[in-house]
Amino acid sequence: MSSSCEQQTISSDLVEFDALFPRLVNIVTNVSDHDKAAEAALGWFKKVCIYNVPKINRSSGLTVASVYEQLVPDASQEDVEVARVLGWCVEMLRAFFFMIDDVLDNSEEREGKACWYKMNGMMAINDSVFLETSVYQLLKIYTSKKAYYVPLLELFLKTTRTTVIGQCMDMLAQGPDQDLDFSRFNMNNYSAVARWKSMACLPVDTAMILAGFTDEDHLSKVRTVLLEIGLFVQIEDDYMDCFGDPEVPGQFGNDIEERKCTWLIVRALEVATEEQKKDLMSLYNRCHQDEAEAVSKVKRLYRDLSLEELFQQFKQESLDKVILMINSLETKIPKSVLVGVVNAVYKTNVISY
Repeated sequence: MSSSCEQQTISSDLVEFDALFPRLVNIVTNVSDHDKAAEAALGWFKKVCIYNVPKINRSSGLTVASVYEQLVPDASQEDVEVARVLGWCVEMLRAFFFMIDDVLDNSEEREGKACWYKMNGMMAINDSVFLETSVYQLLKIYTSKKAYYVPLLELFLKTTRTTVIGQCMDMLAQGPDQDLDFSRFNMNNYSAVARWKSMACLPVDTAMILAGFTDEDHLSKVRTVLLEIGLFVQIEDDYMDCFGDPEVPGQFGNDIEERKCTWLIVRALEVATEEQKKDLMSLYNRCHQDEAEAVSKVKRLYRDLSLEELFQQFKQESLDKVILMINSLETKIPKSVLVGVVNAVYKTNVISY
């Protein structure tokens, strides 16, 4: 398929995916299914959904239907719509975590918009939980009569639990009110947190279960590849937080100010001289006090240590490793499905495997 045809297909899929969202919002905020006294609350939650769920990058939700259609080429339009609904369930769960994460990190903006809690205070915590419960309401409405209902429930619940644990691991590493324990800033700890936090498996897992691939052996083999891809996604996110374009929504953040254990700080400590390490640790400890000078000096050290070049090197190494893993995979899941995910994530064009 030519790149122009692929682009047209992606645009068409996005239009159909987005067109479904207003109907789903109406379903989860439908007053007729509740006591009339809740009408104001449900009207409020409609605003919560519209503001927080649709993201600039909706690739996670789109992946569900895309992978499902690859696994079931002759799927009915009704089944494809269910896949799109599940895609929005993935996006709602992600939005739930983003809202909580913004509060925990005291973030100002997400994707160029003010964080919801910045406009509505701690009410945002309750609002985020509404999004989480909406996931299970939609799962029940659209899949409760299907054999895959329970496996899907278990998948979303397990993903929520592992992500919550990963978030806690991340917060404990930050130590916002005291000097950081830099002995915890190593690649093993970083990778463990990234894998626990990652929701990279959820879209493809959802599509596979919907398509009837419920054998745990096949799922676990595919997850191994997806977790490796998810690790790259987290590292790229860390990189863009520091080196991204501040004018592009979602490409710039405050990881340094929040003294997060990111790939950048871990890698910097690995390659720095003893003197540079001492300076870096001292500066990083001061960043949570909103010291703009300290933040600027950390970024300068990152550049002096060639972290931009090291990231590009890591990206290629990660891509090579993932392709090797796919080539070695023995599963009934078509390898082309994973190659498609690789192409989308790494912005490359791997066509053979």
